Formats: sequence, C-alpha cells, structure tokens
Amino acid sequence: MKSLKKSPRGFSLIEMIIFIVITGIAVSTLVMTLQTILQKSPQTNIQTIAIGLAKERMDLILGQKQAQGFTNFIDPCGVGSPPSYCPFTGYNISSVITPVVISGDSNYKTIIVTVQNSSNVTLATLGTLVGS
Repeated sequence: MKSLKKSPRGFSLIEMIIFIVITGIAVSTLVMTLQTILQKSPQTNIQTIAIGLAKERMDLILGQKQAQGFTNFIDPCGVGSPPSYCPFTGYNISSVITPVVISGDSNYKTIIVTVQNSSNVTLATLGTLVGS
C-alpha cells in the first residue's frame, strides 16, 4: 500500500529566520556604506545648502508680493540695508525680477534666484509669478 502522506512544502521556521538575519545584515551594511559615502561628498552637501538658500530667498520675495502687491514687490535682501535674516556667509545670493508679457497679458513676472559659493557651485531657480 502506498502512503497518502504529502511531501512537505514551503520553508521551515529556522530557514525563514536565517533568511531574515542574512538579509538584515546585507541591508544594514549597504545603508552604512551609502551614508559614509554621502557624508564624505562635499558636492552633495554644497548643492543641498544652495537649494535650501534659493528656496528661502524665493519665499521671501513671494512674501513681499503678498505684503506690497504685485506691482511694487521687491527682493528685501537686494536693497540698501537688508534685514538681519538676509546675509549668508560663504554664499552670494542674487535675484532678478523681470516683467514678462505672455499672450498680450502683462500680469506676469519672472523671478530668478542665483546662489553661488566660493567653490563656483552655481544654482539658479526660476519662478513665474501671476499678478492678482
């Protein structure tokens, strides 16, 4: 007589635990290696700071538009004596606000914020603003 016993399928608990431990060690090693590489990369850090500074300046300019209106807004850091929150050491930040006519409509302005540091890393951020 043949036994009707089915052969076991799947994985045992011990095999699953071993798989999880090996996978965990491999992933943690990979993450630590990538973290070390990124920390030693000065270019990435400089670009991240430049992006943050450009966004901050763009927010300041757009905040001036809210306070002063579409026709009179300016970059508060670009005028004579800038407020105390404007200077950043090691970075030169400039902005240009230009009126633009699109399809005969002059209710647009283009804002370009440029961030440059001593290592000649330059980042330009472009924003188009619609008048209200």
